[in-house]
Amino acid sequence: MDTVSIAITSIGNPYSIMTLTTIVTLGLLGFKQWSAASFLVINMVLFSTLNHFIKMSVQRPRPPFHHLVYAGGYSFPSGHASGALLFFGTLSILVYYLIRQRVWRKIAIGTCLILALCIGLSRIYVLVHYPNDVLAGFLLATACLGGSWYCFIHFKLLHLKES
Repeated sequence: MDTVSIAITSIGNPYSIMTLTTIVTLGLLGFKQWSAASFLVINMVLFSTLNHFIKMSVQRPRPPFHHLVYAGGYSFPSGHASGALLFFGTLSILVYYLIRQRVWRKIAIGTCLILALCIGLSRIYVLVHYPNDVLAGFLLATACLGGSWYCFIHFKLLHLKES
């Protein structure tokens, strides 16, 4: 399980998430999905920054165990859990709006949410976070995504594709 958990946790590394965000953003821009690209970039930049400020304000030390991966900085809230849910949650919302076929929608959304959950849980397994760090990261990301999604719907920036 160590090797699998380390591989999963590396997907949530800032460089990995930034690379995935850039690739998806460029893809959305290539298909002229301006609102969708904006939704992704705003969620990732604004709310990852918020997570960082909370982490710097709380300054909770990491668990005092031998970590299976390097982890610098503070522990609360988990940036990996928050970043993974921000990215894969945003991707799930965009899939809901951009993919017409229900089966593919369900598969894509399910995969995204399972990946986000696994990344968060892997942070506990590799001993760099307490469970409540991961839970706080997930809750922060969920609240931010909900607020952002509401704003984009309210201003009619996200639309369902016709089936």
